[in-house]
Amino acid sequence: MIKPALRPALRVVATALTAVAFAILTFGFVNRYVNEILRNDAIERSSSWTQTMVTNVSDLPEIVARQTPSDETVLFLEQARAIGNVWRFKIFDASGKLILSSHDIGNANATDDSMASEHPFAKTAIETDGIYVETRPRRNKFEPEYVSESIAPIWSQGETVGYIGLVVDETSRRDKATEVATRFAAILISIVLAAFCIPAIGFIRRSRQKEQAEGKLERLAYYDTLTGLKNRHAITQILDHETARNNERLAIHIVDLDNFKLINDTMGHDAGDACLRNVTERLTDVANGQAIVGRIGGDEFLLVQTNARSAADAEKLAGRIVREMKRPVLISNSEMDTSVSVGTALFPRDGFSSIELVKSADVALYTAKNSGRGCFRLYQPEYDDKLKRRRLVETKVRQAIDAGSFTLAFQPLLDLASGNVVGVEALIRLEDAELGAISPAEFIPIAEEAGLIEDIGNWVIAEGCRSLALLPANIKVAVNLSAIQFSRGDLVKTVNSAIRSAGVDADRLELEITESLLLRDNDDVLDKVERLKAIGCSLVLDDFGSGYSSLSYLWRYPFDKIKIDREFVAAMQKNPDVAGIVETVIALAKKLDMKVTAEGVETVDQANTLSELECDQVQGYLYSKPLPMTELASFLLRHNTVQHAGKTKIPILRAIS
Repeated sequence: MIKPALRPALRVVATALTAVAFAILTFGFVNRYVNEILRNDAIERSSSWTQTMVTNVSDLPEIVARQTPSDETVLFLEQARAIGNVWRFKIFDASGKLILSSHDIGNANATDDSMASEHPFAKTAIETDGIYVETRPRRNKFEPEYVSESIAPIWSQGETVGYIGLVVDETSRRDKATEVATRFAAILISIVLAAFCIPAIGFIRRSRQKEQAEGKLERLAYYDTLTGLKNRHAITQILDHETARNNERLAIHIVDLDNFKLINDTMGHDAGDACLRNVTERLTDVANGQAIVGRIGGDEFLLVQTNARSAADAEKLAGRIVREMKRPVLISNSEMDTSVSVGTALFPRDGFSSIELVKSADVALYTAKNSGRGCFRLYQPEYDDKLKRRRLVETKVRQAIDAGSFTLAFQPLLDLASGNVVGVEALIRLEDAELGAISPAEFIPIAEEAGLIEDIGNWVIAEGCRSLALLPANIKVAVNLSAIQFSRGDLVKTVNSAIRSAGVDADRLELEITESLLLRDNDDVLDKVERLKAIGCSLVLDDFGSGYSSLSYLWRYPFDKIKIDREFVAAMQKNPDVAGIVETVIALAKKLDMKVTAEGVETVDQANTLSELECDQVQGYLYSKPLPMTELASFLLRHNTVQHAGKTKIPILRAIS
């Protein structure tokens, strides 16, 4: 089959060959035409010259009868040679024997040569008494370059008495005829070629445009426009082919970029596209001829490995993919940590068709993500139960959104100096009659992947504001904001509407913002943060130190509080350096007139250390687990400082029983 890219070139070659063939045919026709002209001219000249000889040579019959020509005849014959460019003539008798040659006019019977020895067609001439002519190039260096040679009968009194053989120099006549015919042919060729080539060029141009358009359509049909990889349709065709031919060395790997939504939502789609192109380059390098790489979704890739001799070979490639993707990616002149999760399936162990194989790899991928991400899993039959669980949880989340059946639990925040509960953090909960309590650690990632997190986040804001109306006026409620809420919809309008609907003061609502959101560090994020601050909300930098901490966040954004991540709290008793970091963060926050909350406080020693470091607030299981609203009220009554007669009744570090 001819490749599309070669078709225009082949058409050009075909056009050129057609033109050459036409030119050859035309010049062949010219050559035949010139020869025909010369031949007809030679016949006419031979007839005329013979007639002149018969008329003017009175002793021609005697000469034919082998008598010596008269002096008058010799003179005439010498002059006659100049007539019509006659190079040579010979006179033969009726039987074809040579009588007289122009090279030896004065001697009759000069030779005994026969006419037949010189002229192949002499026999025909003798038998028919016709004039026969041959045009030809010279046979030796003594002849003119191009001649016409003819045989014509000599008649006397109605009878043939002999023959005259003429050799006429046709060189000049041929050159002139050739020149005229060639010019005509050139004009004809030009006209024909113009008539043929102009449409041909147009056809070739249109064909090229059509092929280019078809090429674009093919690229759109089979290749991903962003990465240049094979798209879902093309890579699935390859997988179908491999399964159809029962390739028992076949393995597939579904690769999913971890936290890609976060990159898109916090840094923008241009950064997301740059990340995908970087991933494409790395996957291509890792595949290195062992696998065919395709992009099957937004942040999902499929590698078809055709030479996996065993499960170990498949796991080896999957492991290389995971390791290679852990190197930081350079996006917008900033390095960002990335990772991928990989689900691997083998043919025919995990599926006899491409559909079954992809399903198994997808199940393995889901298991890899649930195992902490940044790892790979080879499909196992028991993974199906986990996938069923995921799909069931997603269904429950959708139902909870529609029915409004989420609830909030509230974890108290205590002021270390006074022992008072000064606020609570609102944490979403999902109770289901079939599944029981579903942990946020399970359903929040599922909601993010399913595109449901924005609805959930908006519900938490509204419900958190309604909860404020049920709590004492000195208690604040903190809610977490997701990066998706910042990137989609009008967050400021949502918050403002929730505060007004609940009829509460804006300064009692604390909005916790993670560092990952600030990675975008652009005017849009800063504008929304400043507008939220303008409403009167308190802004909290959540989980400080857990990710991509930058001191620039502290002066660029109008935060009221910093929350120290629980990992620092857990480690500071074991590592003095960690305690030093916590002390530095607290001192820096106070310098910037910000409060500090430490989360995850679980021991009295941790609480005492934080008190010594002058941390403002603490929360954790040492004081209380997250409580429903019905239990929170009694907790506040038991643990808040009751001012009565100027005495404090409850010590701050009293452990709950």
